[in-house]
Amino acid sequence: MHSNNNYNERVLDISLHDDNDKKKPYSQLLVEITNKFCILFHNDDQEAYAKIDVGSHKEVWAIKSRGFKMWLGEQFHILTDKGVNSNSLKDALSTIEAKAVFNGDREEVHLRVAQTQDAIYIDICNDNWEVIKVTKSGYKILKESPVAFIRSNGMQPLVKPQSGGDIKMLKELINVKSEDFPLLVGWLLMTMQAGEGAMPILILMGEQNTGKSEISTMLRQLSDPHSSPIRTLPTKEDHLAVMAFNNYVMALDNLSGITPSYSDFLCCCSTGASQSKRQHYADTDEILIKIKRPIIANGIDDIARRGDLASRSVIINLPILSNDKRKSKKELWGLFNKNQPLIYGVLLEALSHAMRNIDNTTINNIPRMADFALWVKAAEGSFGWKDKFMPNYQNNIDNLISSTIDGSPFATGVVKFMTGRTDWEGSAQTLLDLLESDYIDIKITNKKNWIQTPKKVMSELRRHSPAFKTVGIDVKTKRESSGNVITITRLDNYHNLKIAS
Repeated sequence: MHSNNNYNERVLDISLHDDNDKKKPYSQLLVEITNKFCILFHNDDQEAYAKIDVGSHKEVWAIKSRGFKMWLGEQFHILTDKGVNSNSLKDALSTIEAKAVFNGDREEVHLRVAQTQDAIYIDICNDNWEVIKVTKSGYKILKESPVAFIRSNGMQPLVKPQSGGDIKMLKELINVKSEDFPLLVGWLLMTMQAGEGAMPILILMGEQNTGKSEISTMLRQLSDPHSSPIRTLPTKEDHLAVMAFNNYVMALDNLSGITPSYSDFLCCCSTGASQSKRQHYADTDEILIKIKRPIIANGIDDIARRGDLASRSVIINLPILSNDKRKSKKELWGLFNKNQPLIYGVLLEALSHAMRNIDNTTINNIPRMADFALWVKAAEGSFGWKDKFMPNYQNNIDNLISSTIDGSPFATGVVKFMTGRTDWEGSAQTLLDLLESDYIDIKITNKKNWIQTPKKVMSELRRHSPAFKTVGIDVKTKRESSGNVITITRLDNYHNLKIAS
């Protein structure tokens, strides 16, 4: 935050004494400073915020944030020429928070991207708090945002866009197959909107020296620049939640497989599903974390081993770089920095193009990530593409489904079991017995991690349900007096997979 002389004079207008010429308590002065410069409000989760009049612009900070406390401490020092003590600050913050929650208006706050009925707003994150407004007619930079943006530590400014670029400028910098490039661009476009629908998880896989980390960093730079653009997976799930809360784009580097709980958390970040966390170890208060975030993850090994994570992902296998295409880091980033404003301008123009066309865009056999597919298809005309995205995306889905089923002995067994059958009905234990006797290798059934109980059978059927439906197998369950009954049916779109032996 930056103060000017006129701003400082307004602080000095506050009297240090009351009407009886007694010194005001420091906590009272802090509240008066807030009243003079701030509009207090709260969001749907009763979290308190302040819109602060700072010189020629307004800033938005959470009352509990370090940024707000530093601003308040600075104004107190300007007024009194003293530092504020912790007790006075604590008392004042409690009062300010209560005023925001009980007397302030309710307003949604956003990180980096916000969307209204007729516009998309993107926080540039520069010192002047300017934003980019995108509508059906194009884009422009606004000096003041009509929506409330907050910022977290490490967020850096986006480049100011320029017109006249071509999306091929990005293709020339990124080591990706031609058929996968529209998927990567599509992921970027999805990060630039905040409407309905899940955010796809972009997974970059490849051997060493395929440029995984460089590509991840470039994509982060174009969507959500940060001082730490890519990070390793935290050792604790709570730390991953903190990362998700404070970063608009989550960029995870060098993953080598993730646990089921981490996989579930990433799925929740993709869809925006709520998760409950206890606020403190010793109390019963809980925090509902509802965060929808774009995610990039890269690694050498298979990352999306679980069907629910894989069904929300776009997985791109990067080719090995030939010597004639390899660039030094200095040359690569020199070109990127030079062309980044033009590339970003192209993406914003495509965003506007999508807004004009989305209501008239249709897709046959719409996939699970429907909003993602529709959004990118609505935008692709801006790049001069004609029906280029969906065939490549459908091929990516087919490969992903085959890989997901191949990676699960249980799912593979179900597909083999239904080959030659039109339907089957029975209990979970009966299905397990049939699979173990004829369709699953005895070496697998003897392993400790093999499915042992009917309850686990039901869980695996639910987990792989999207993959089964994609290959034409429908699984339904119903509860009867004798227990759960499973019905498996071959659908009209059934097709045989090349099952790994």
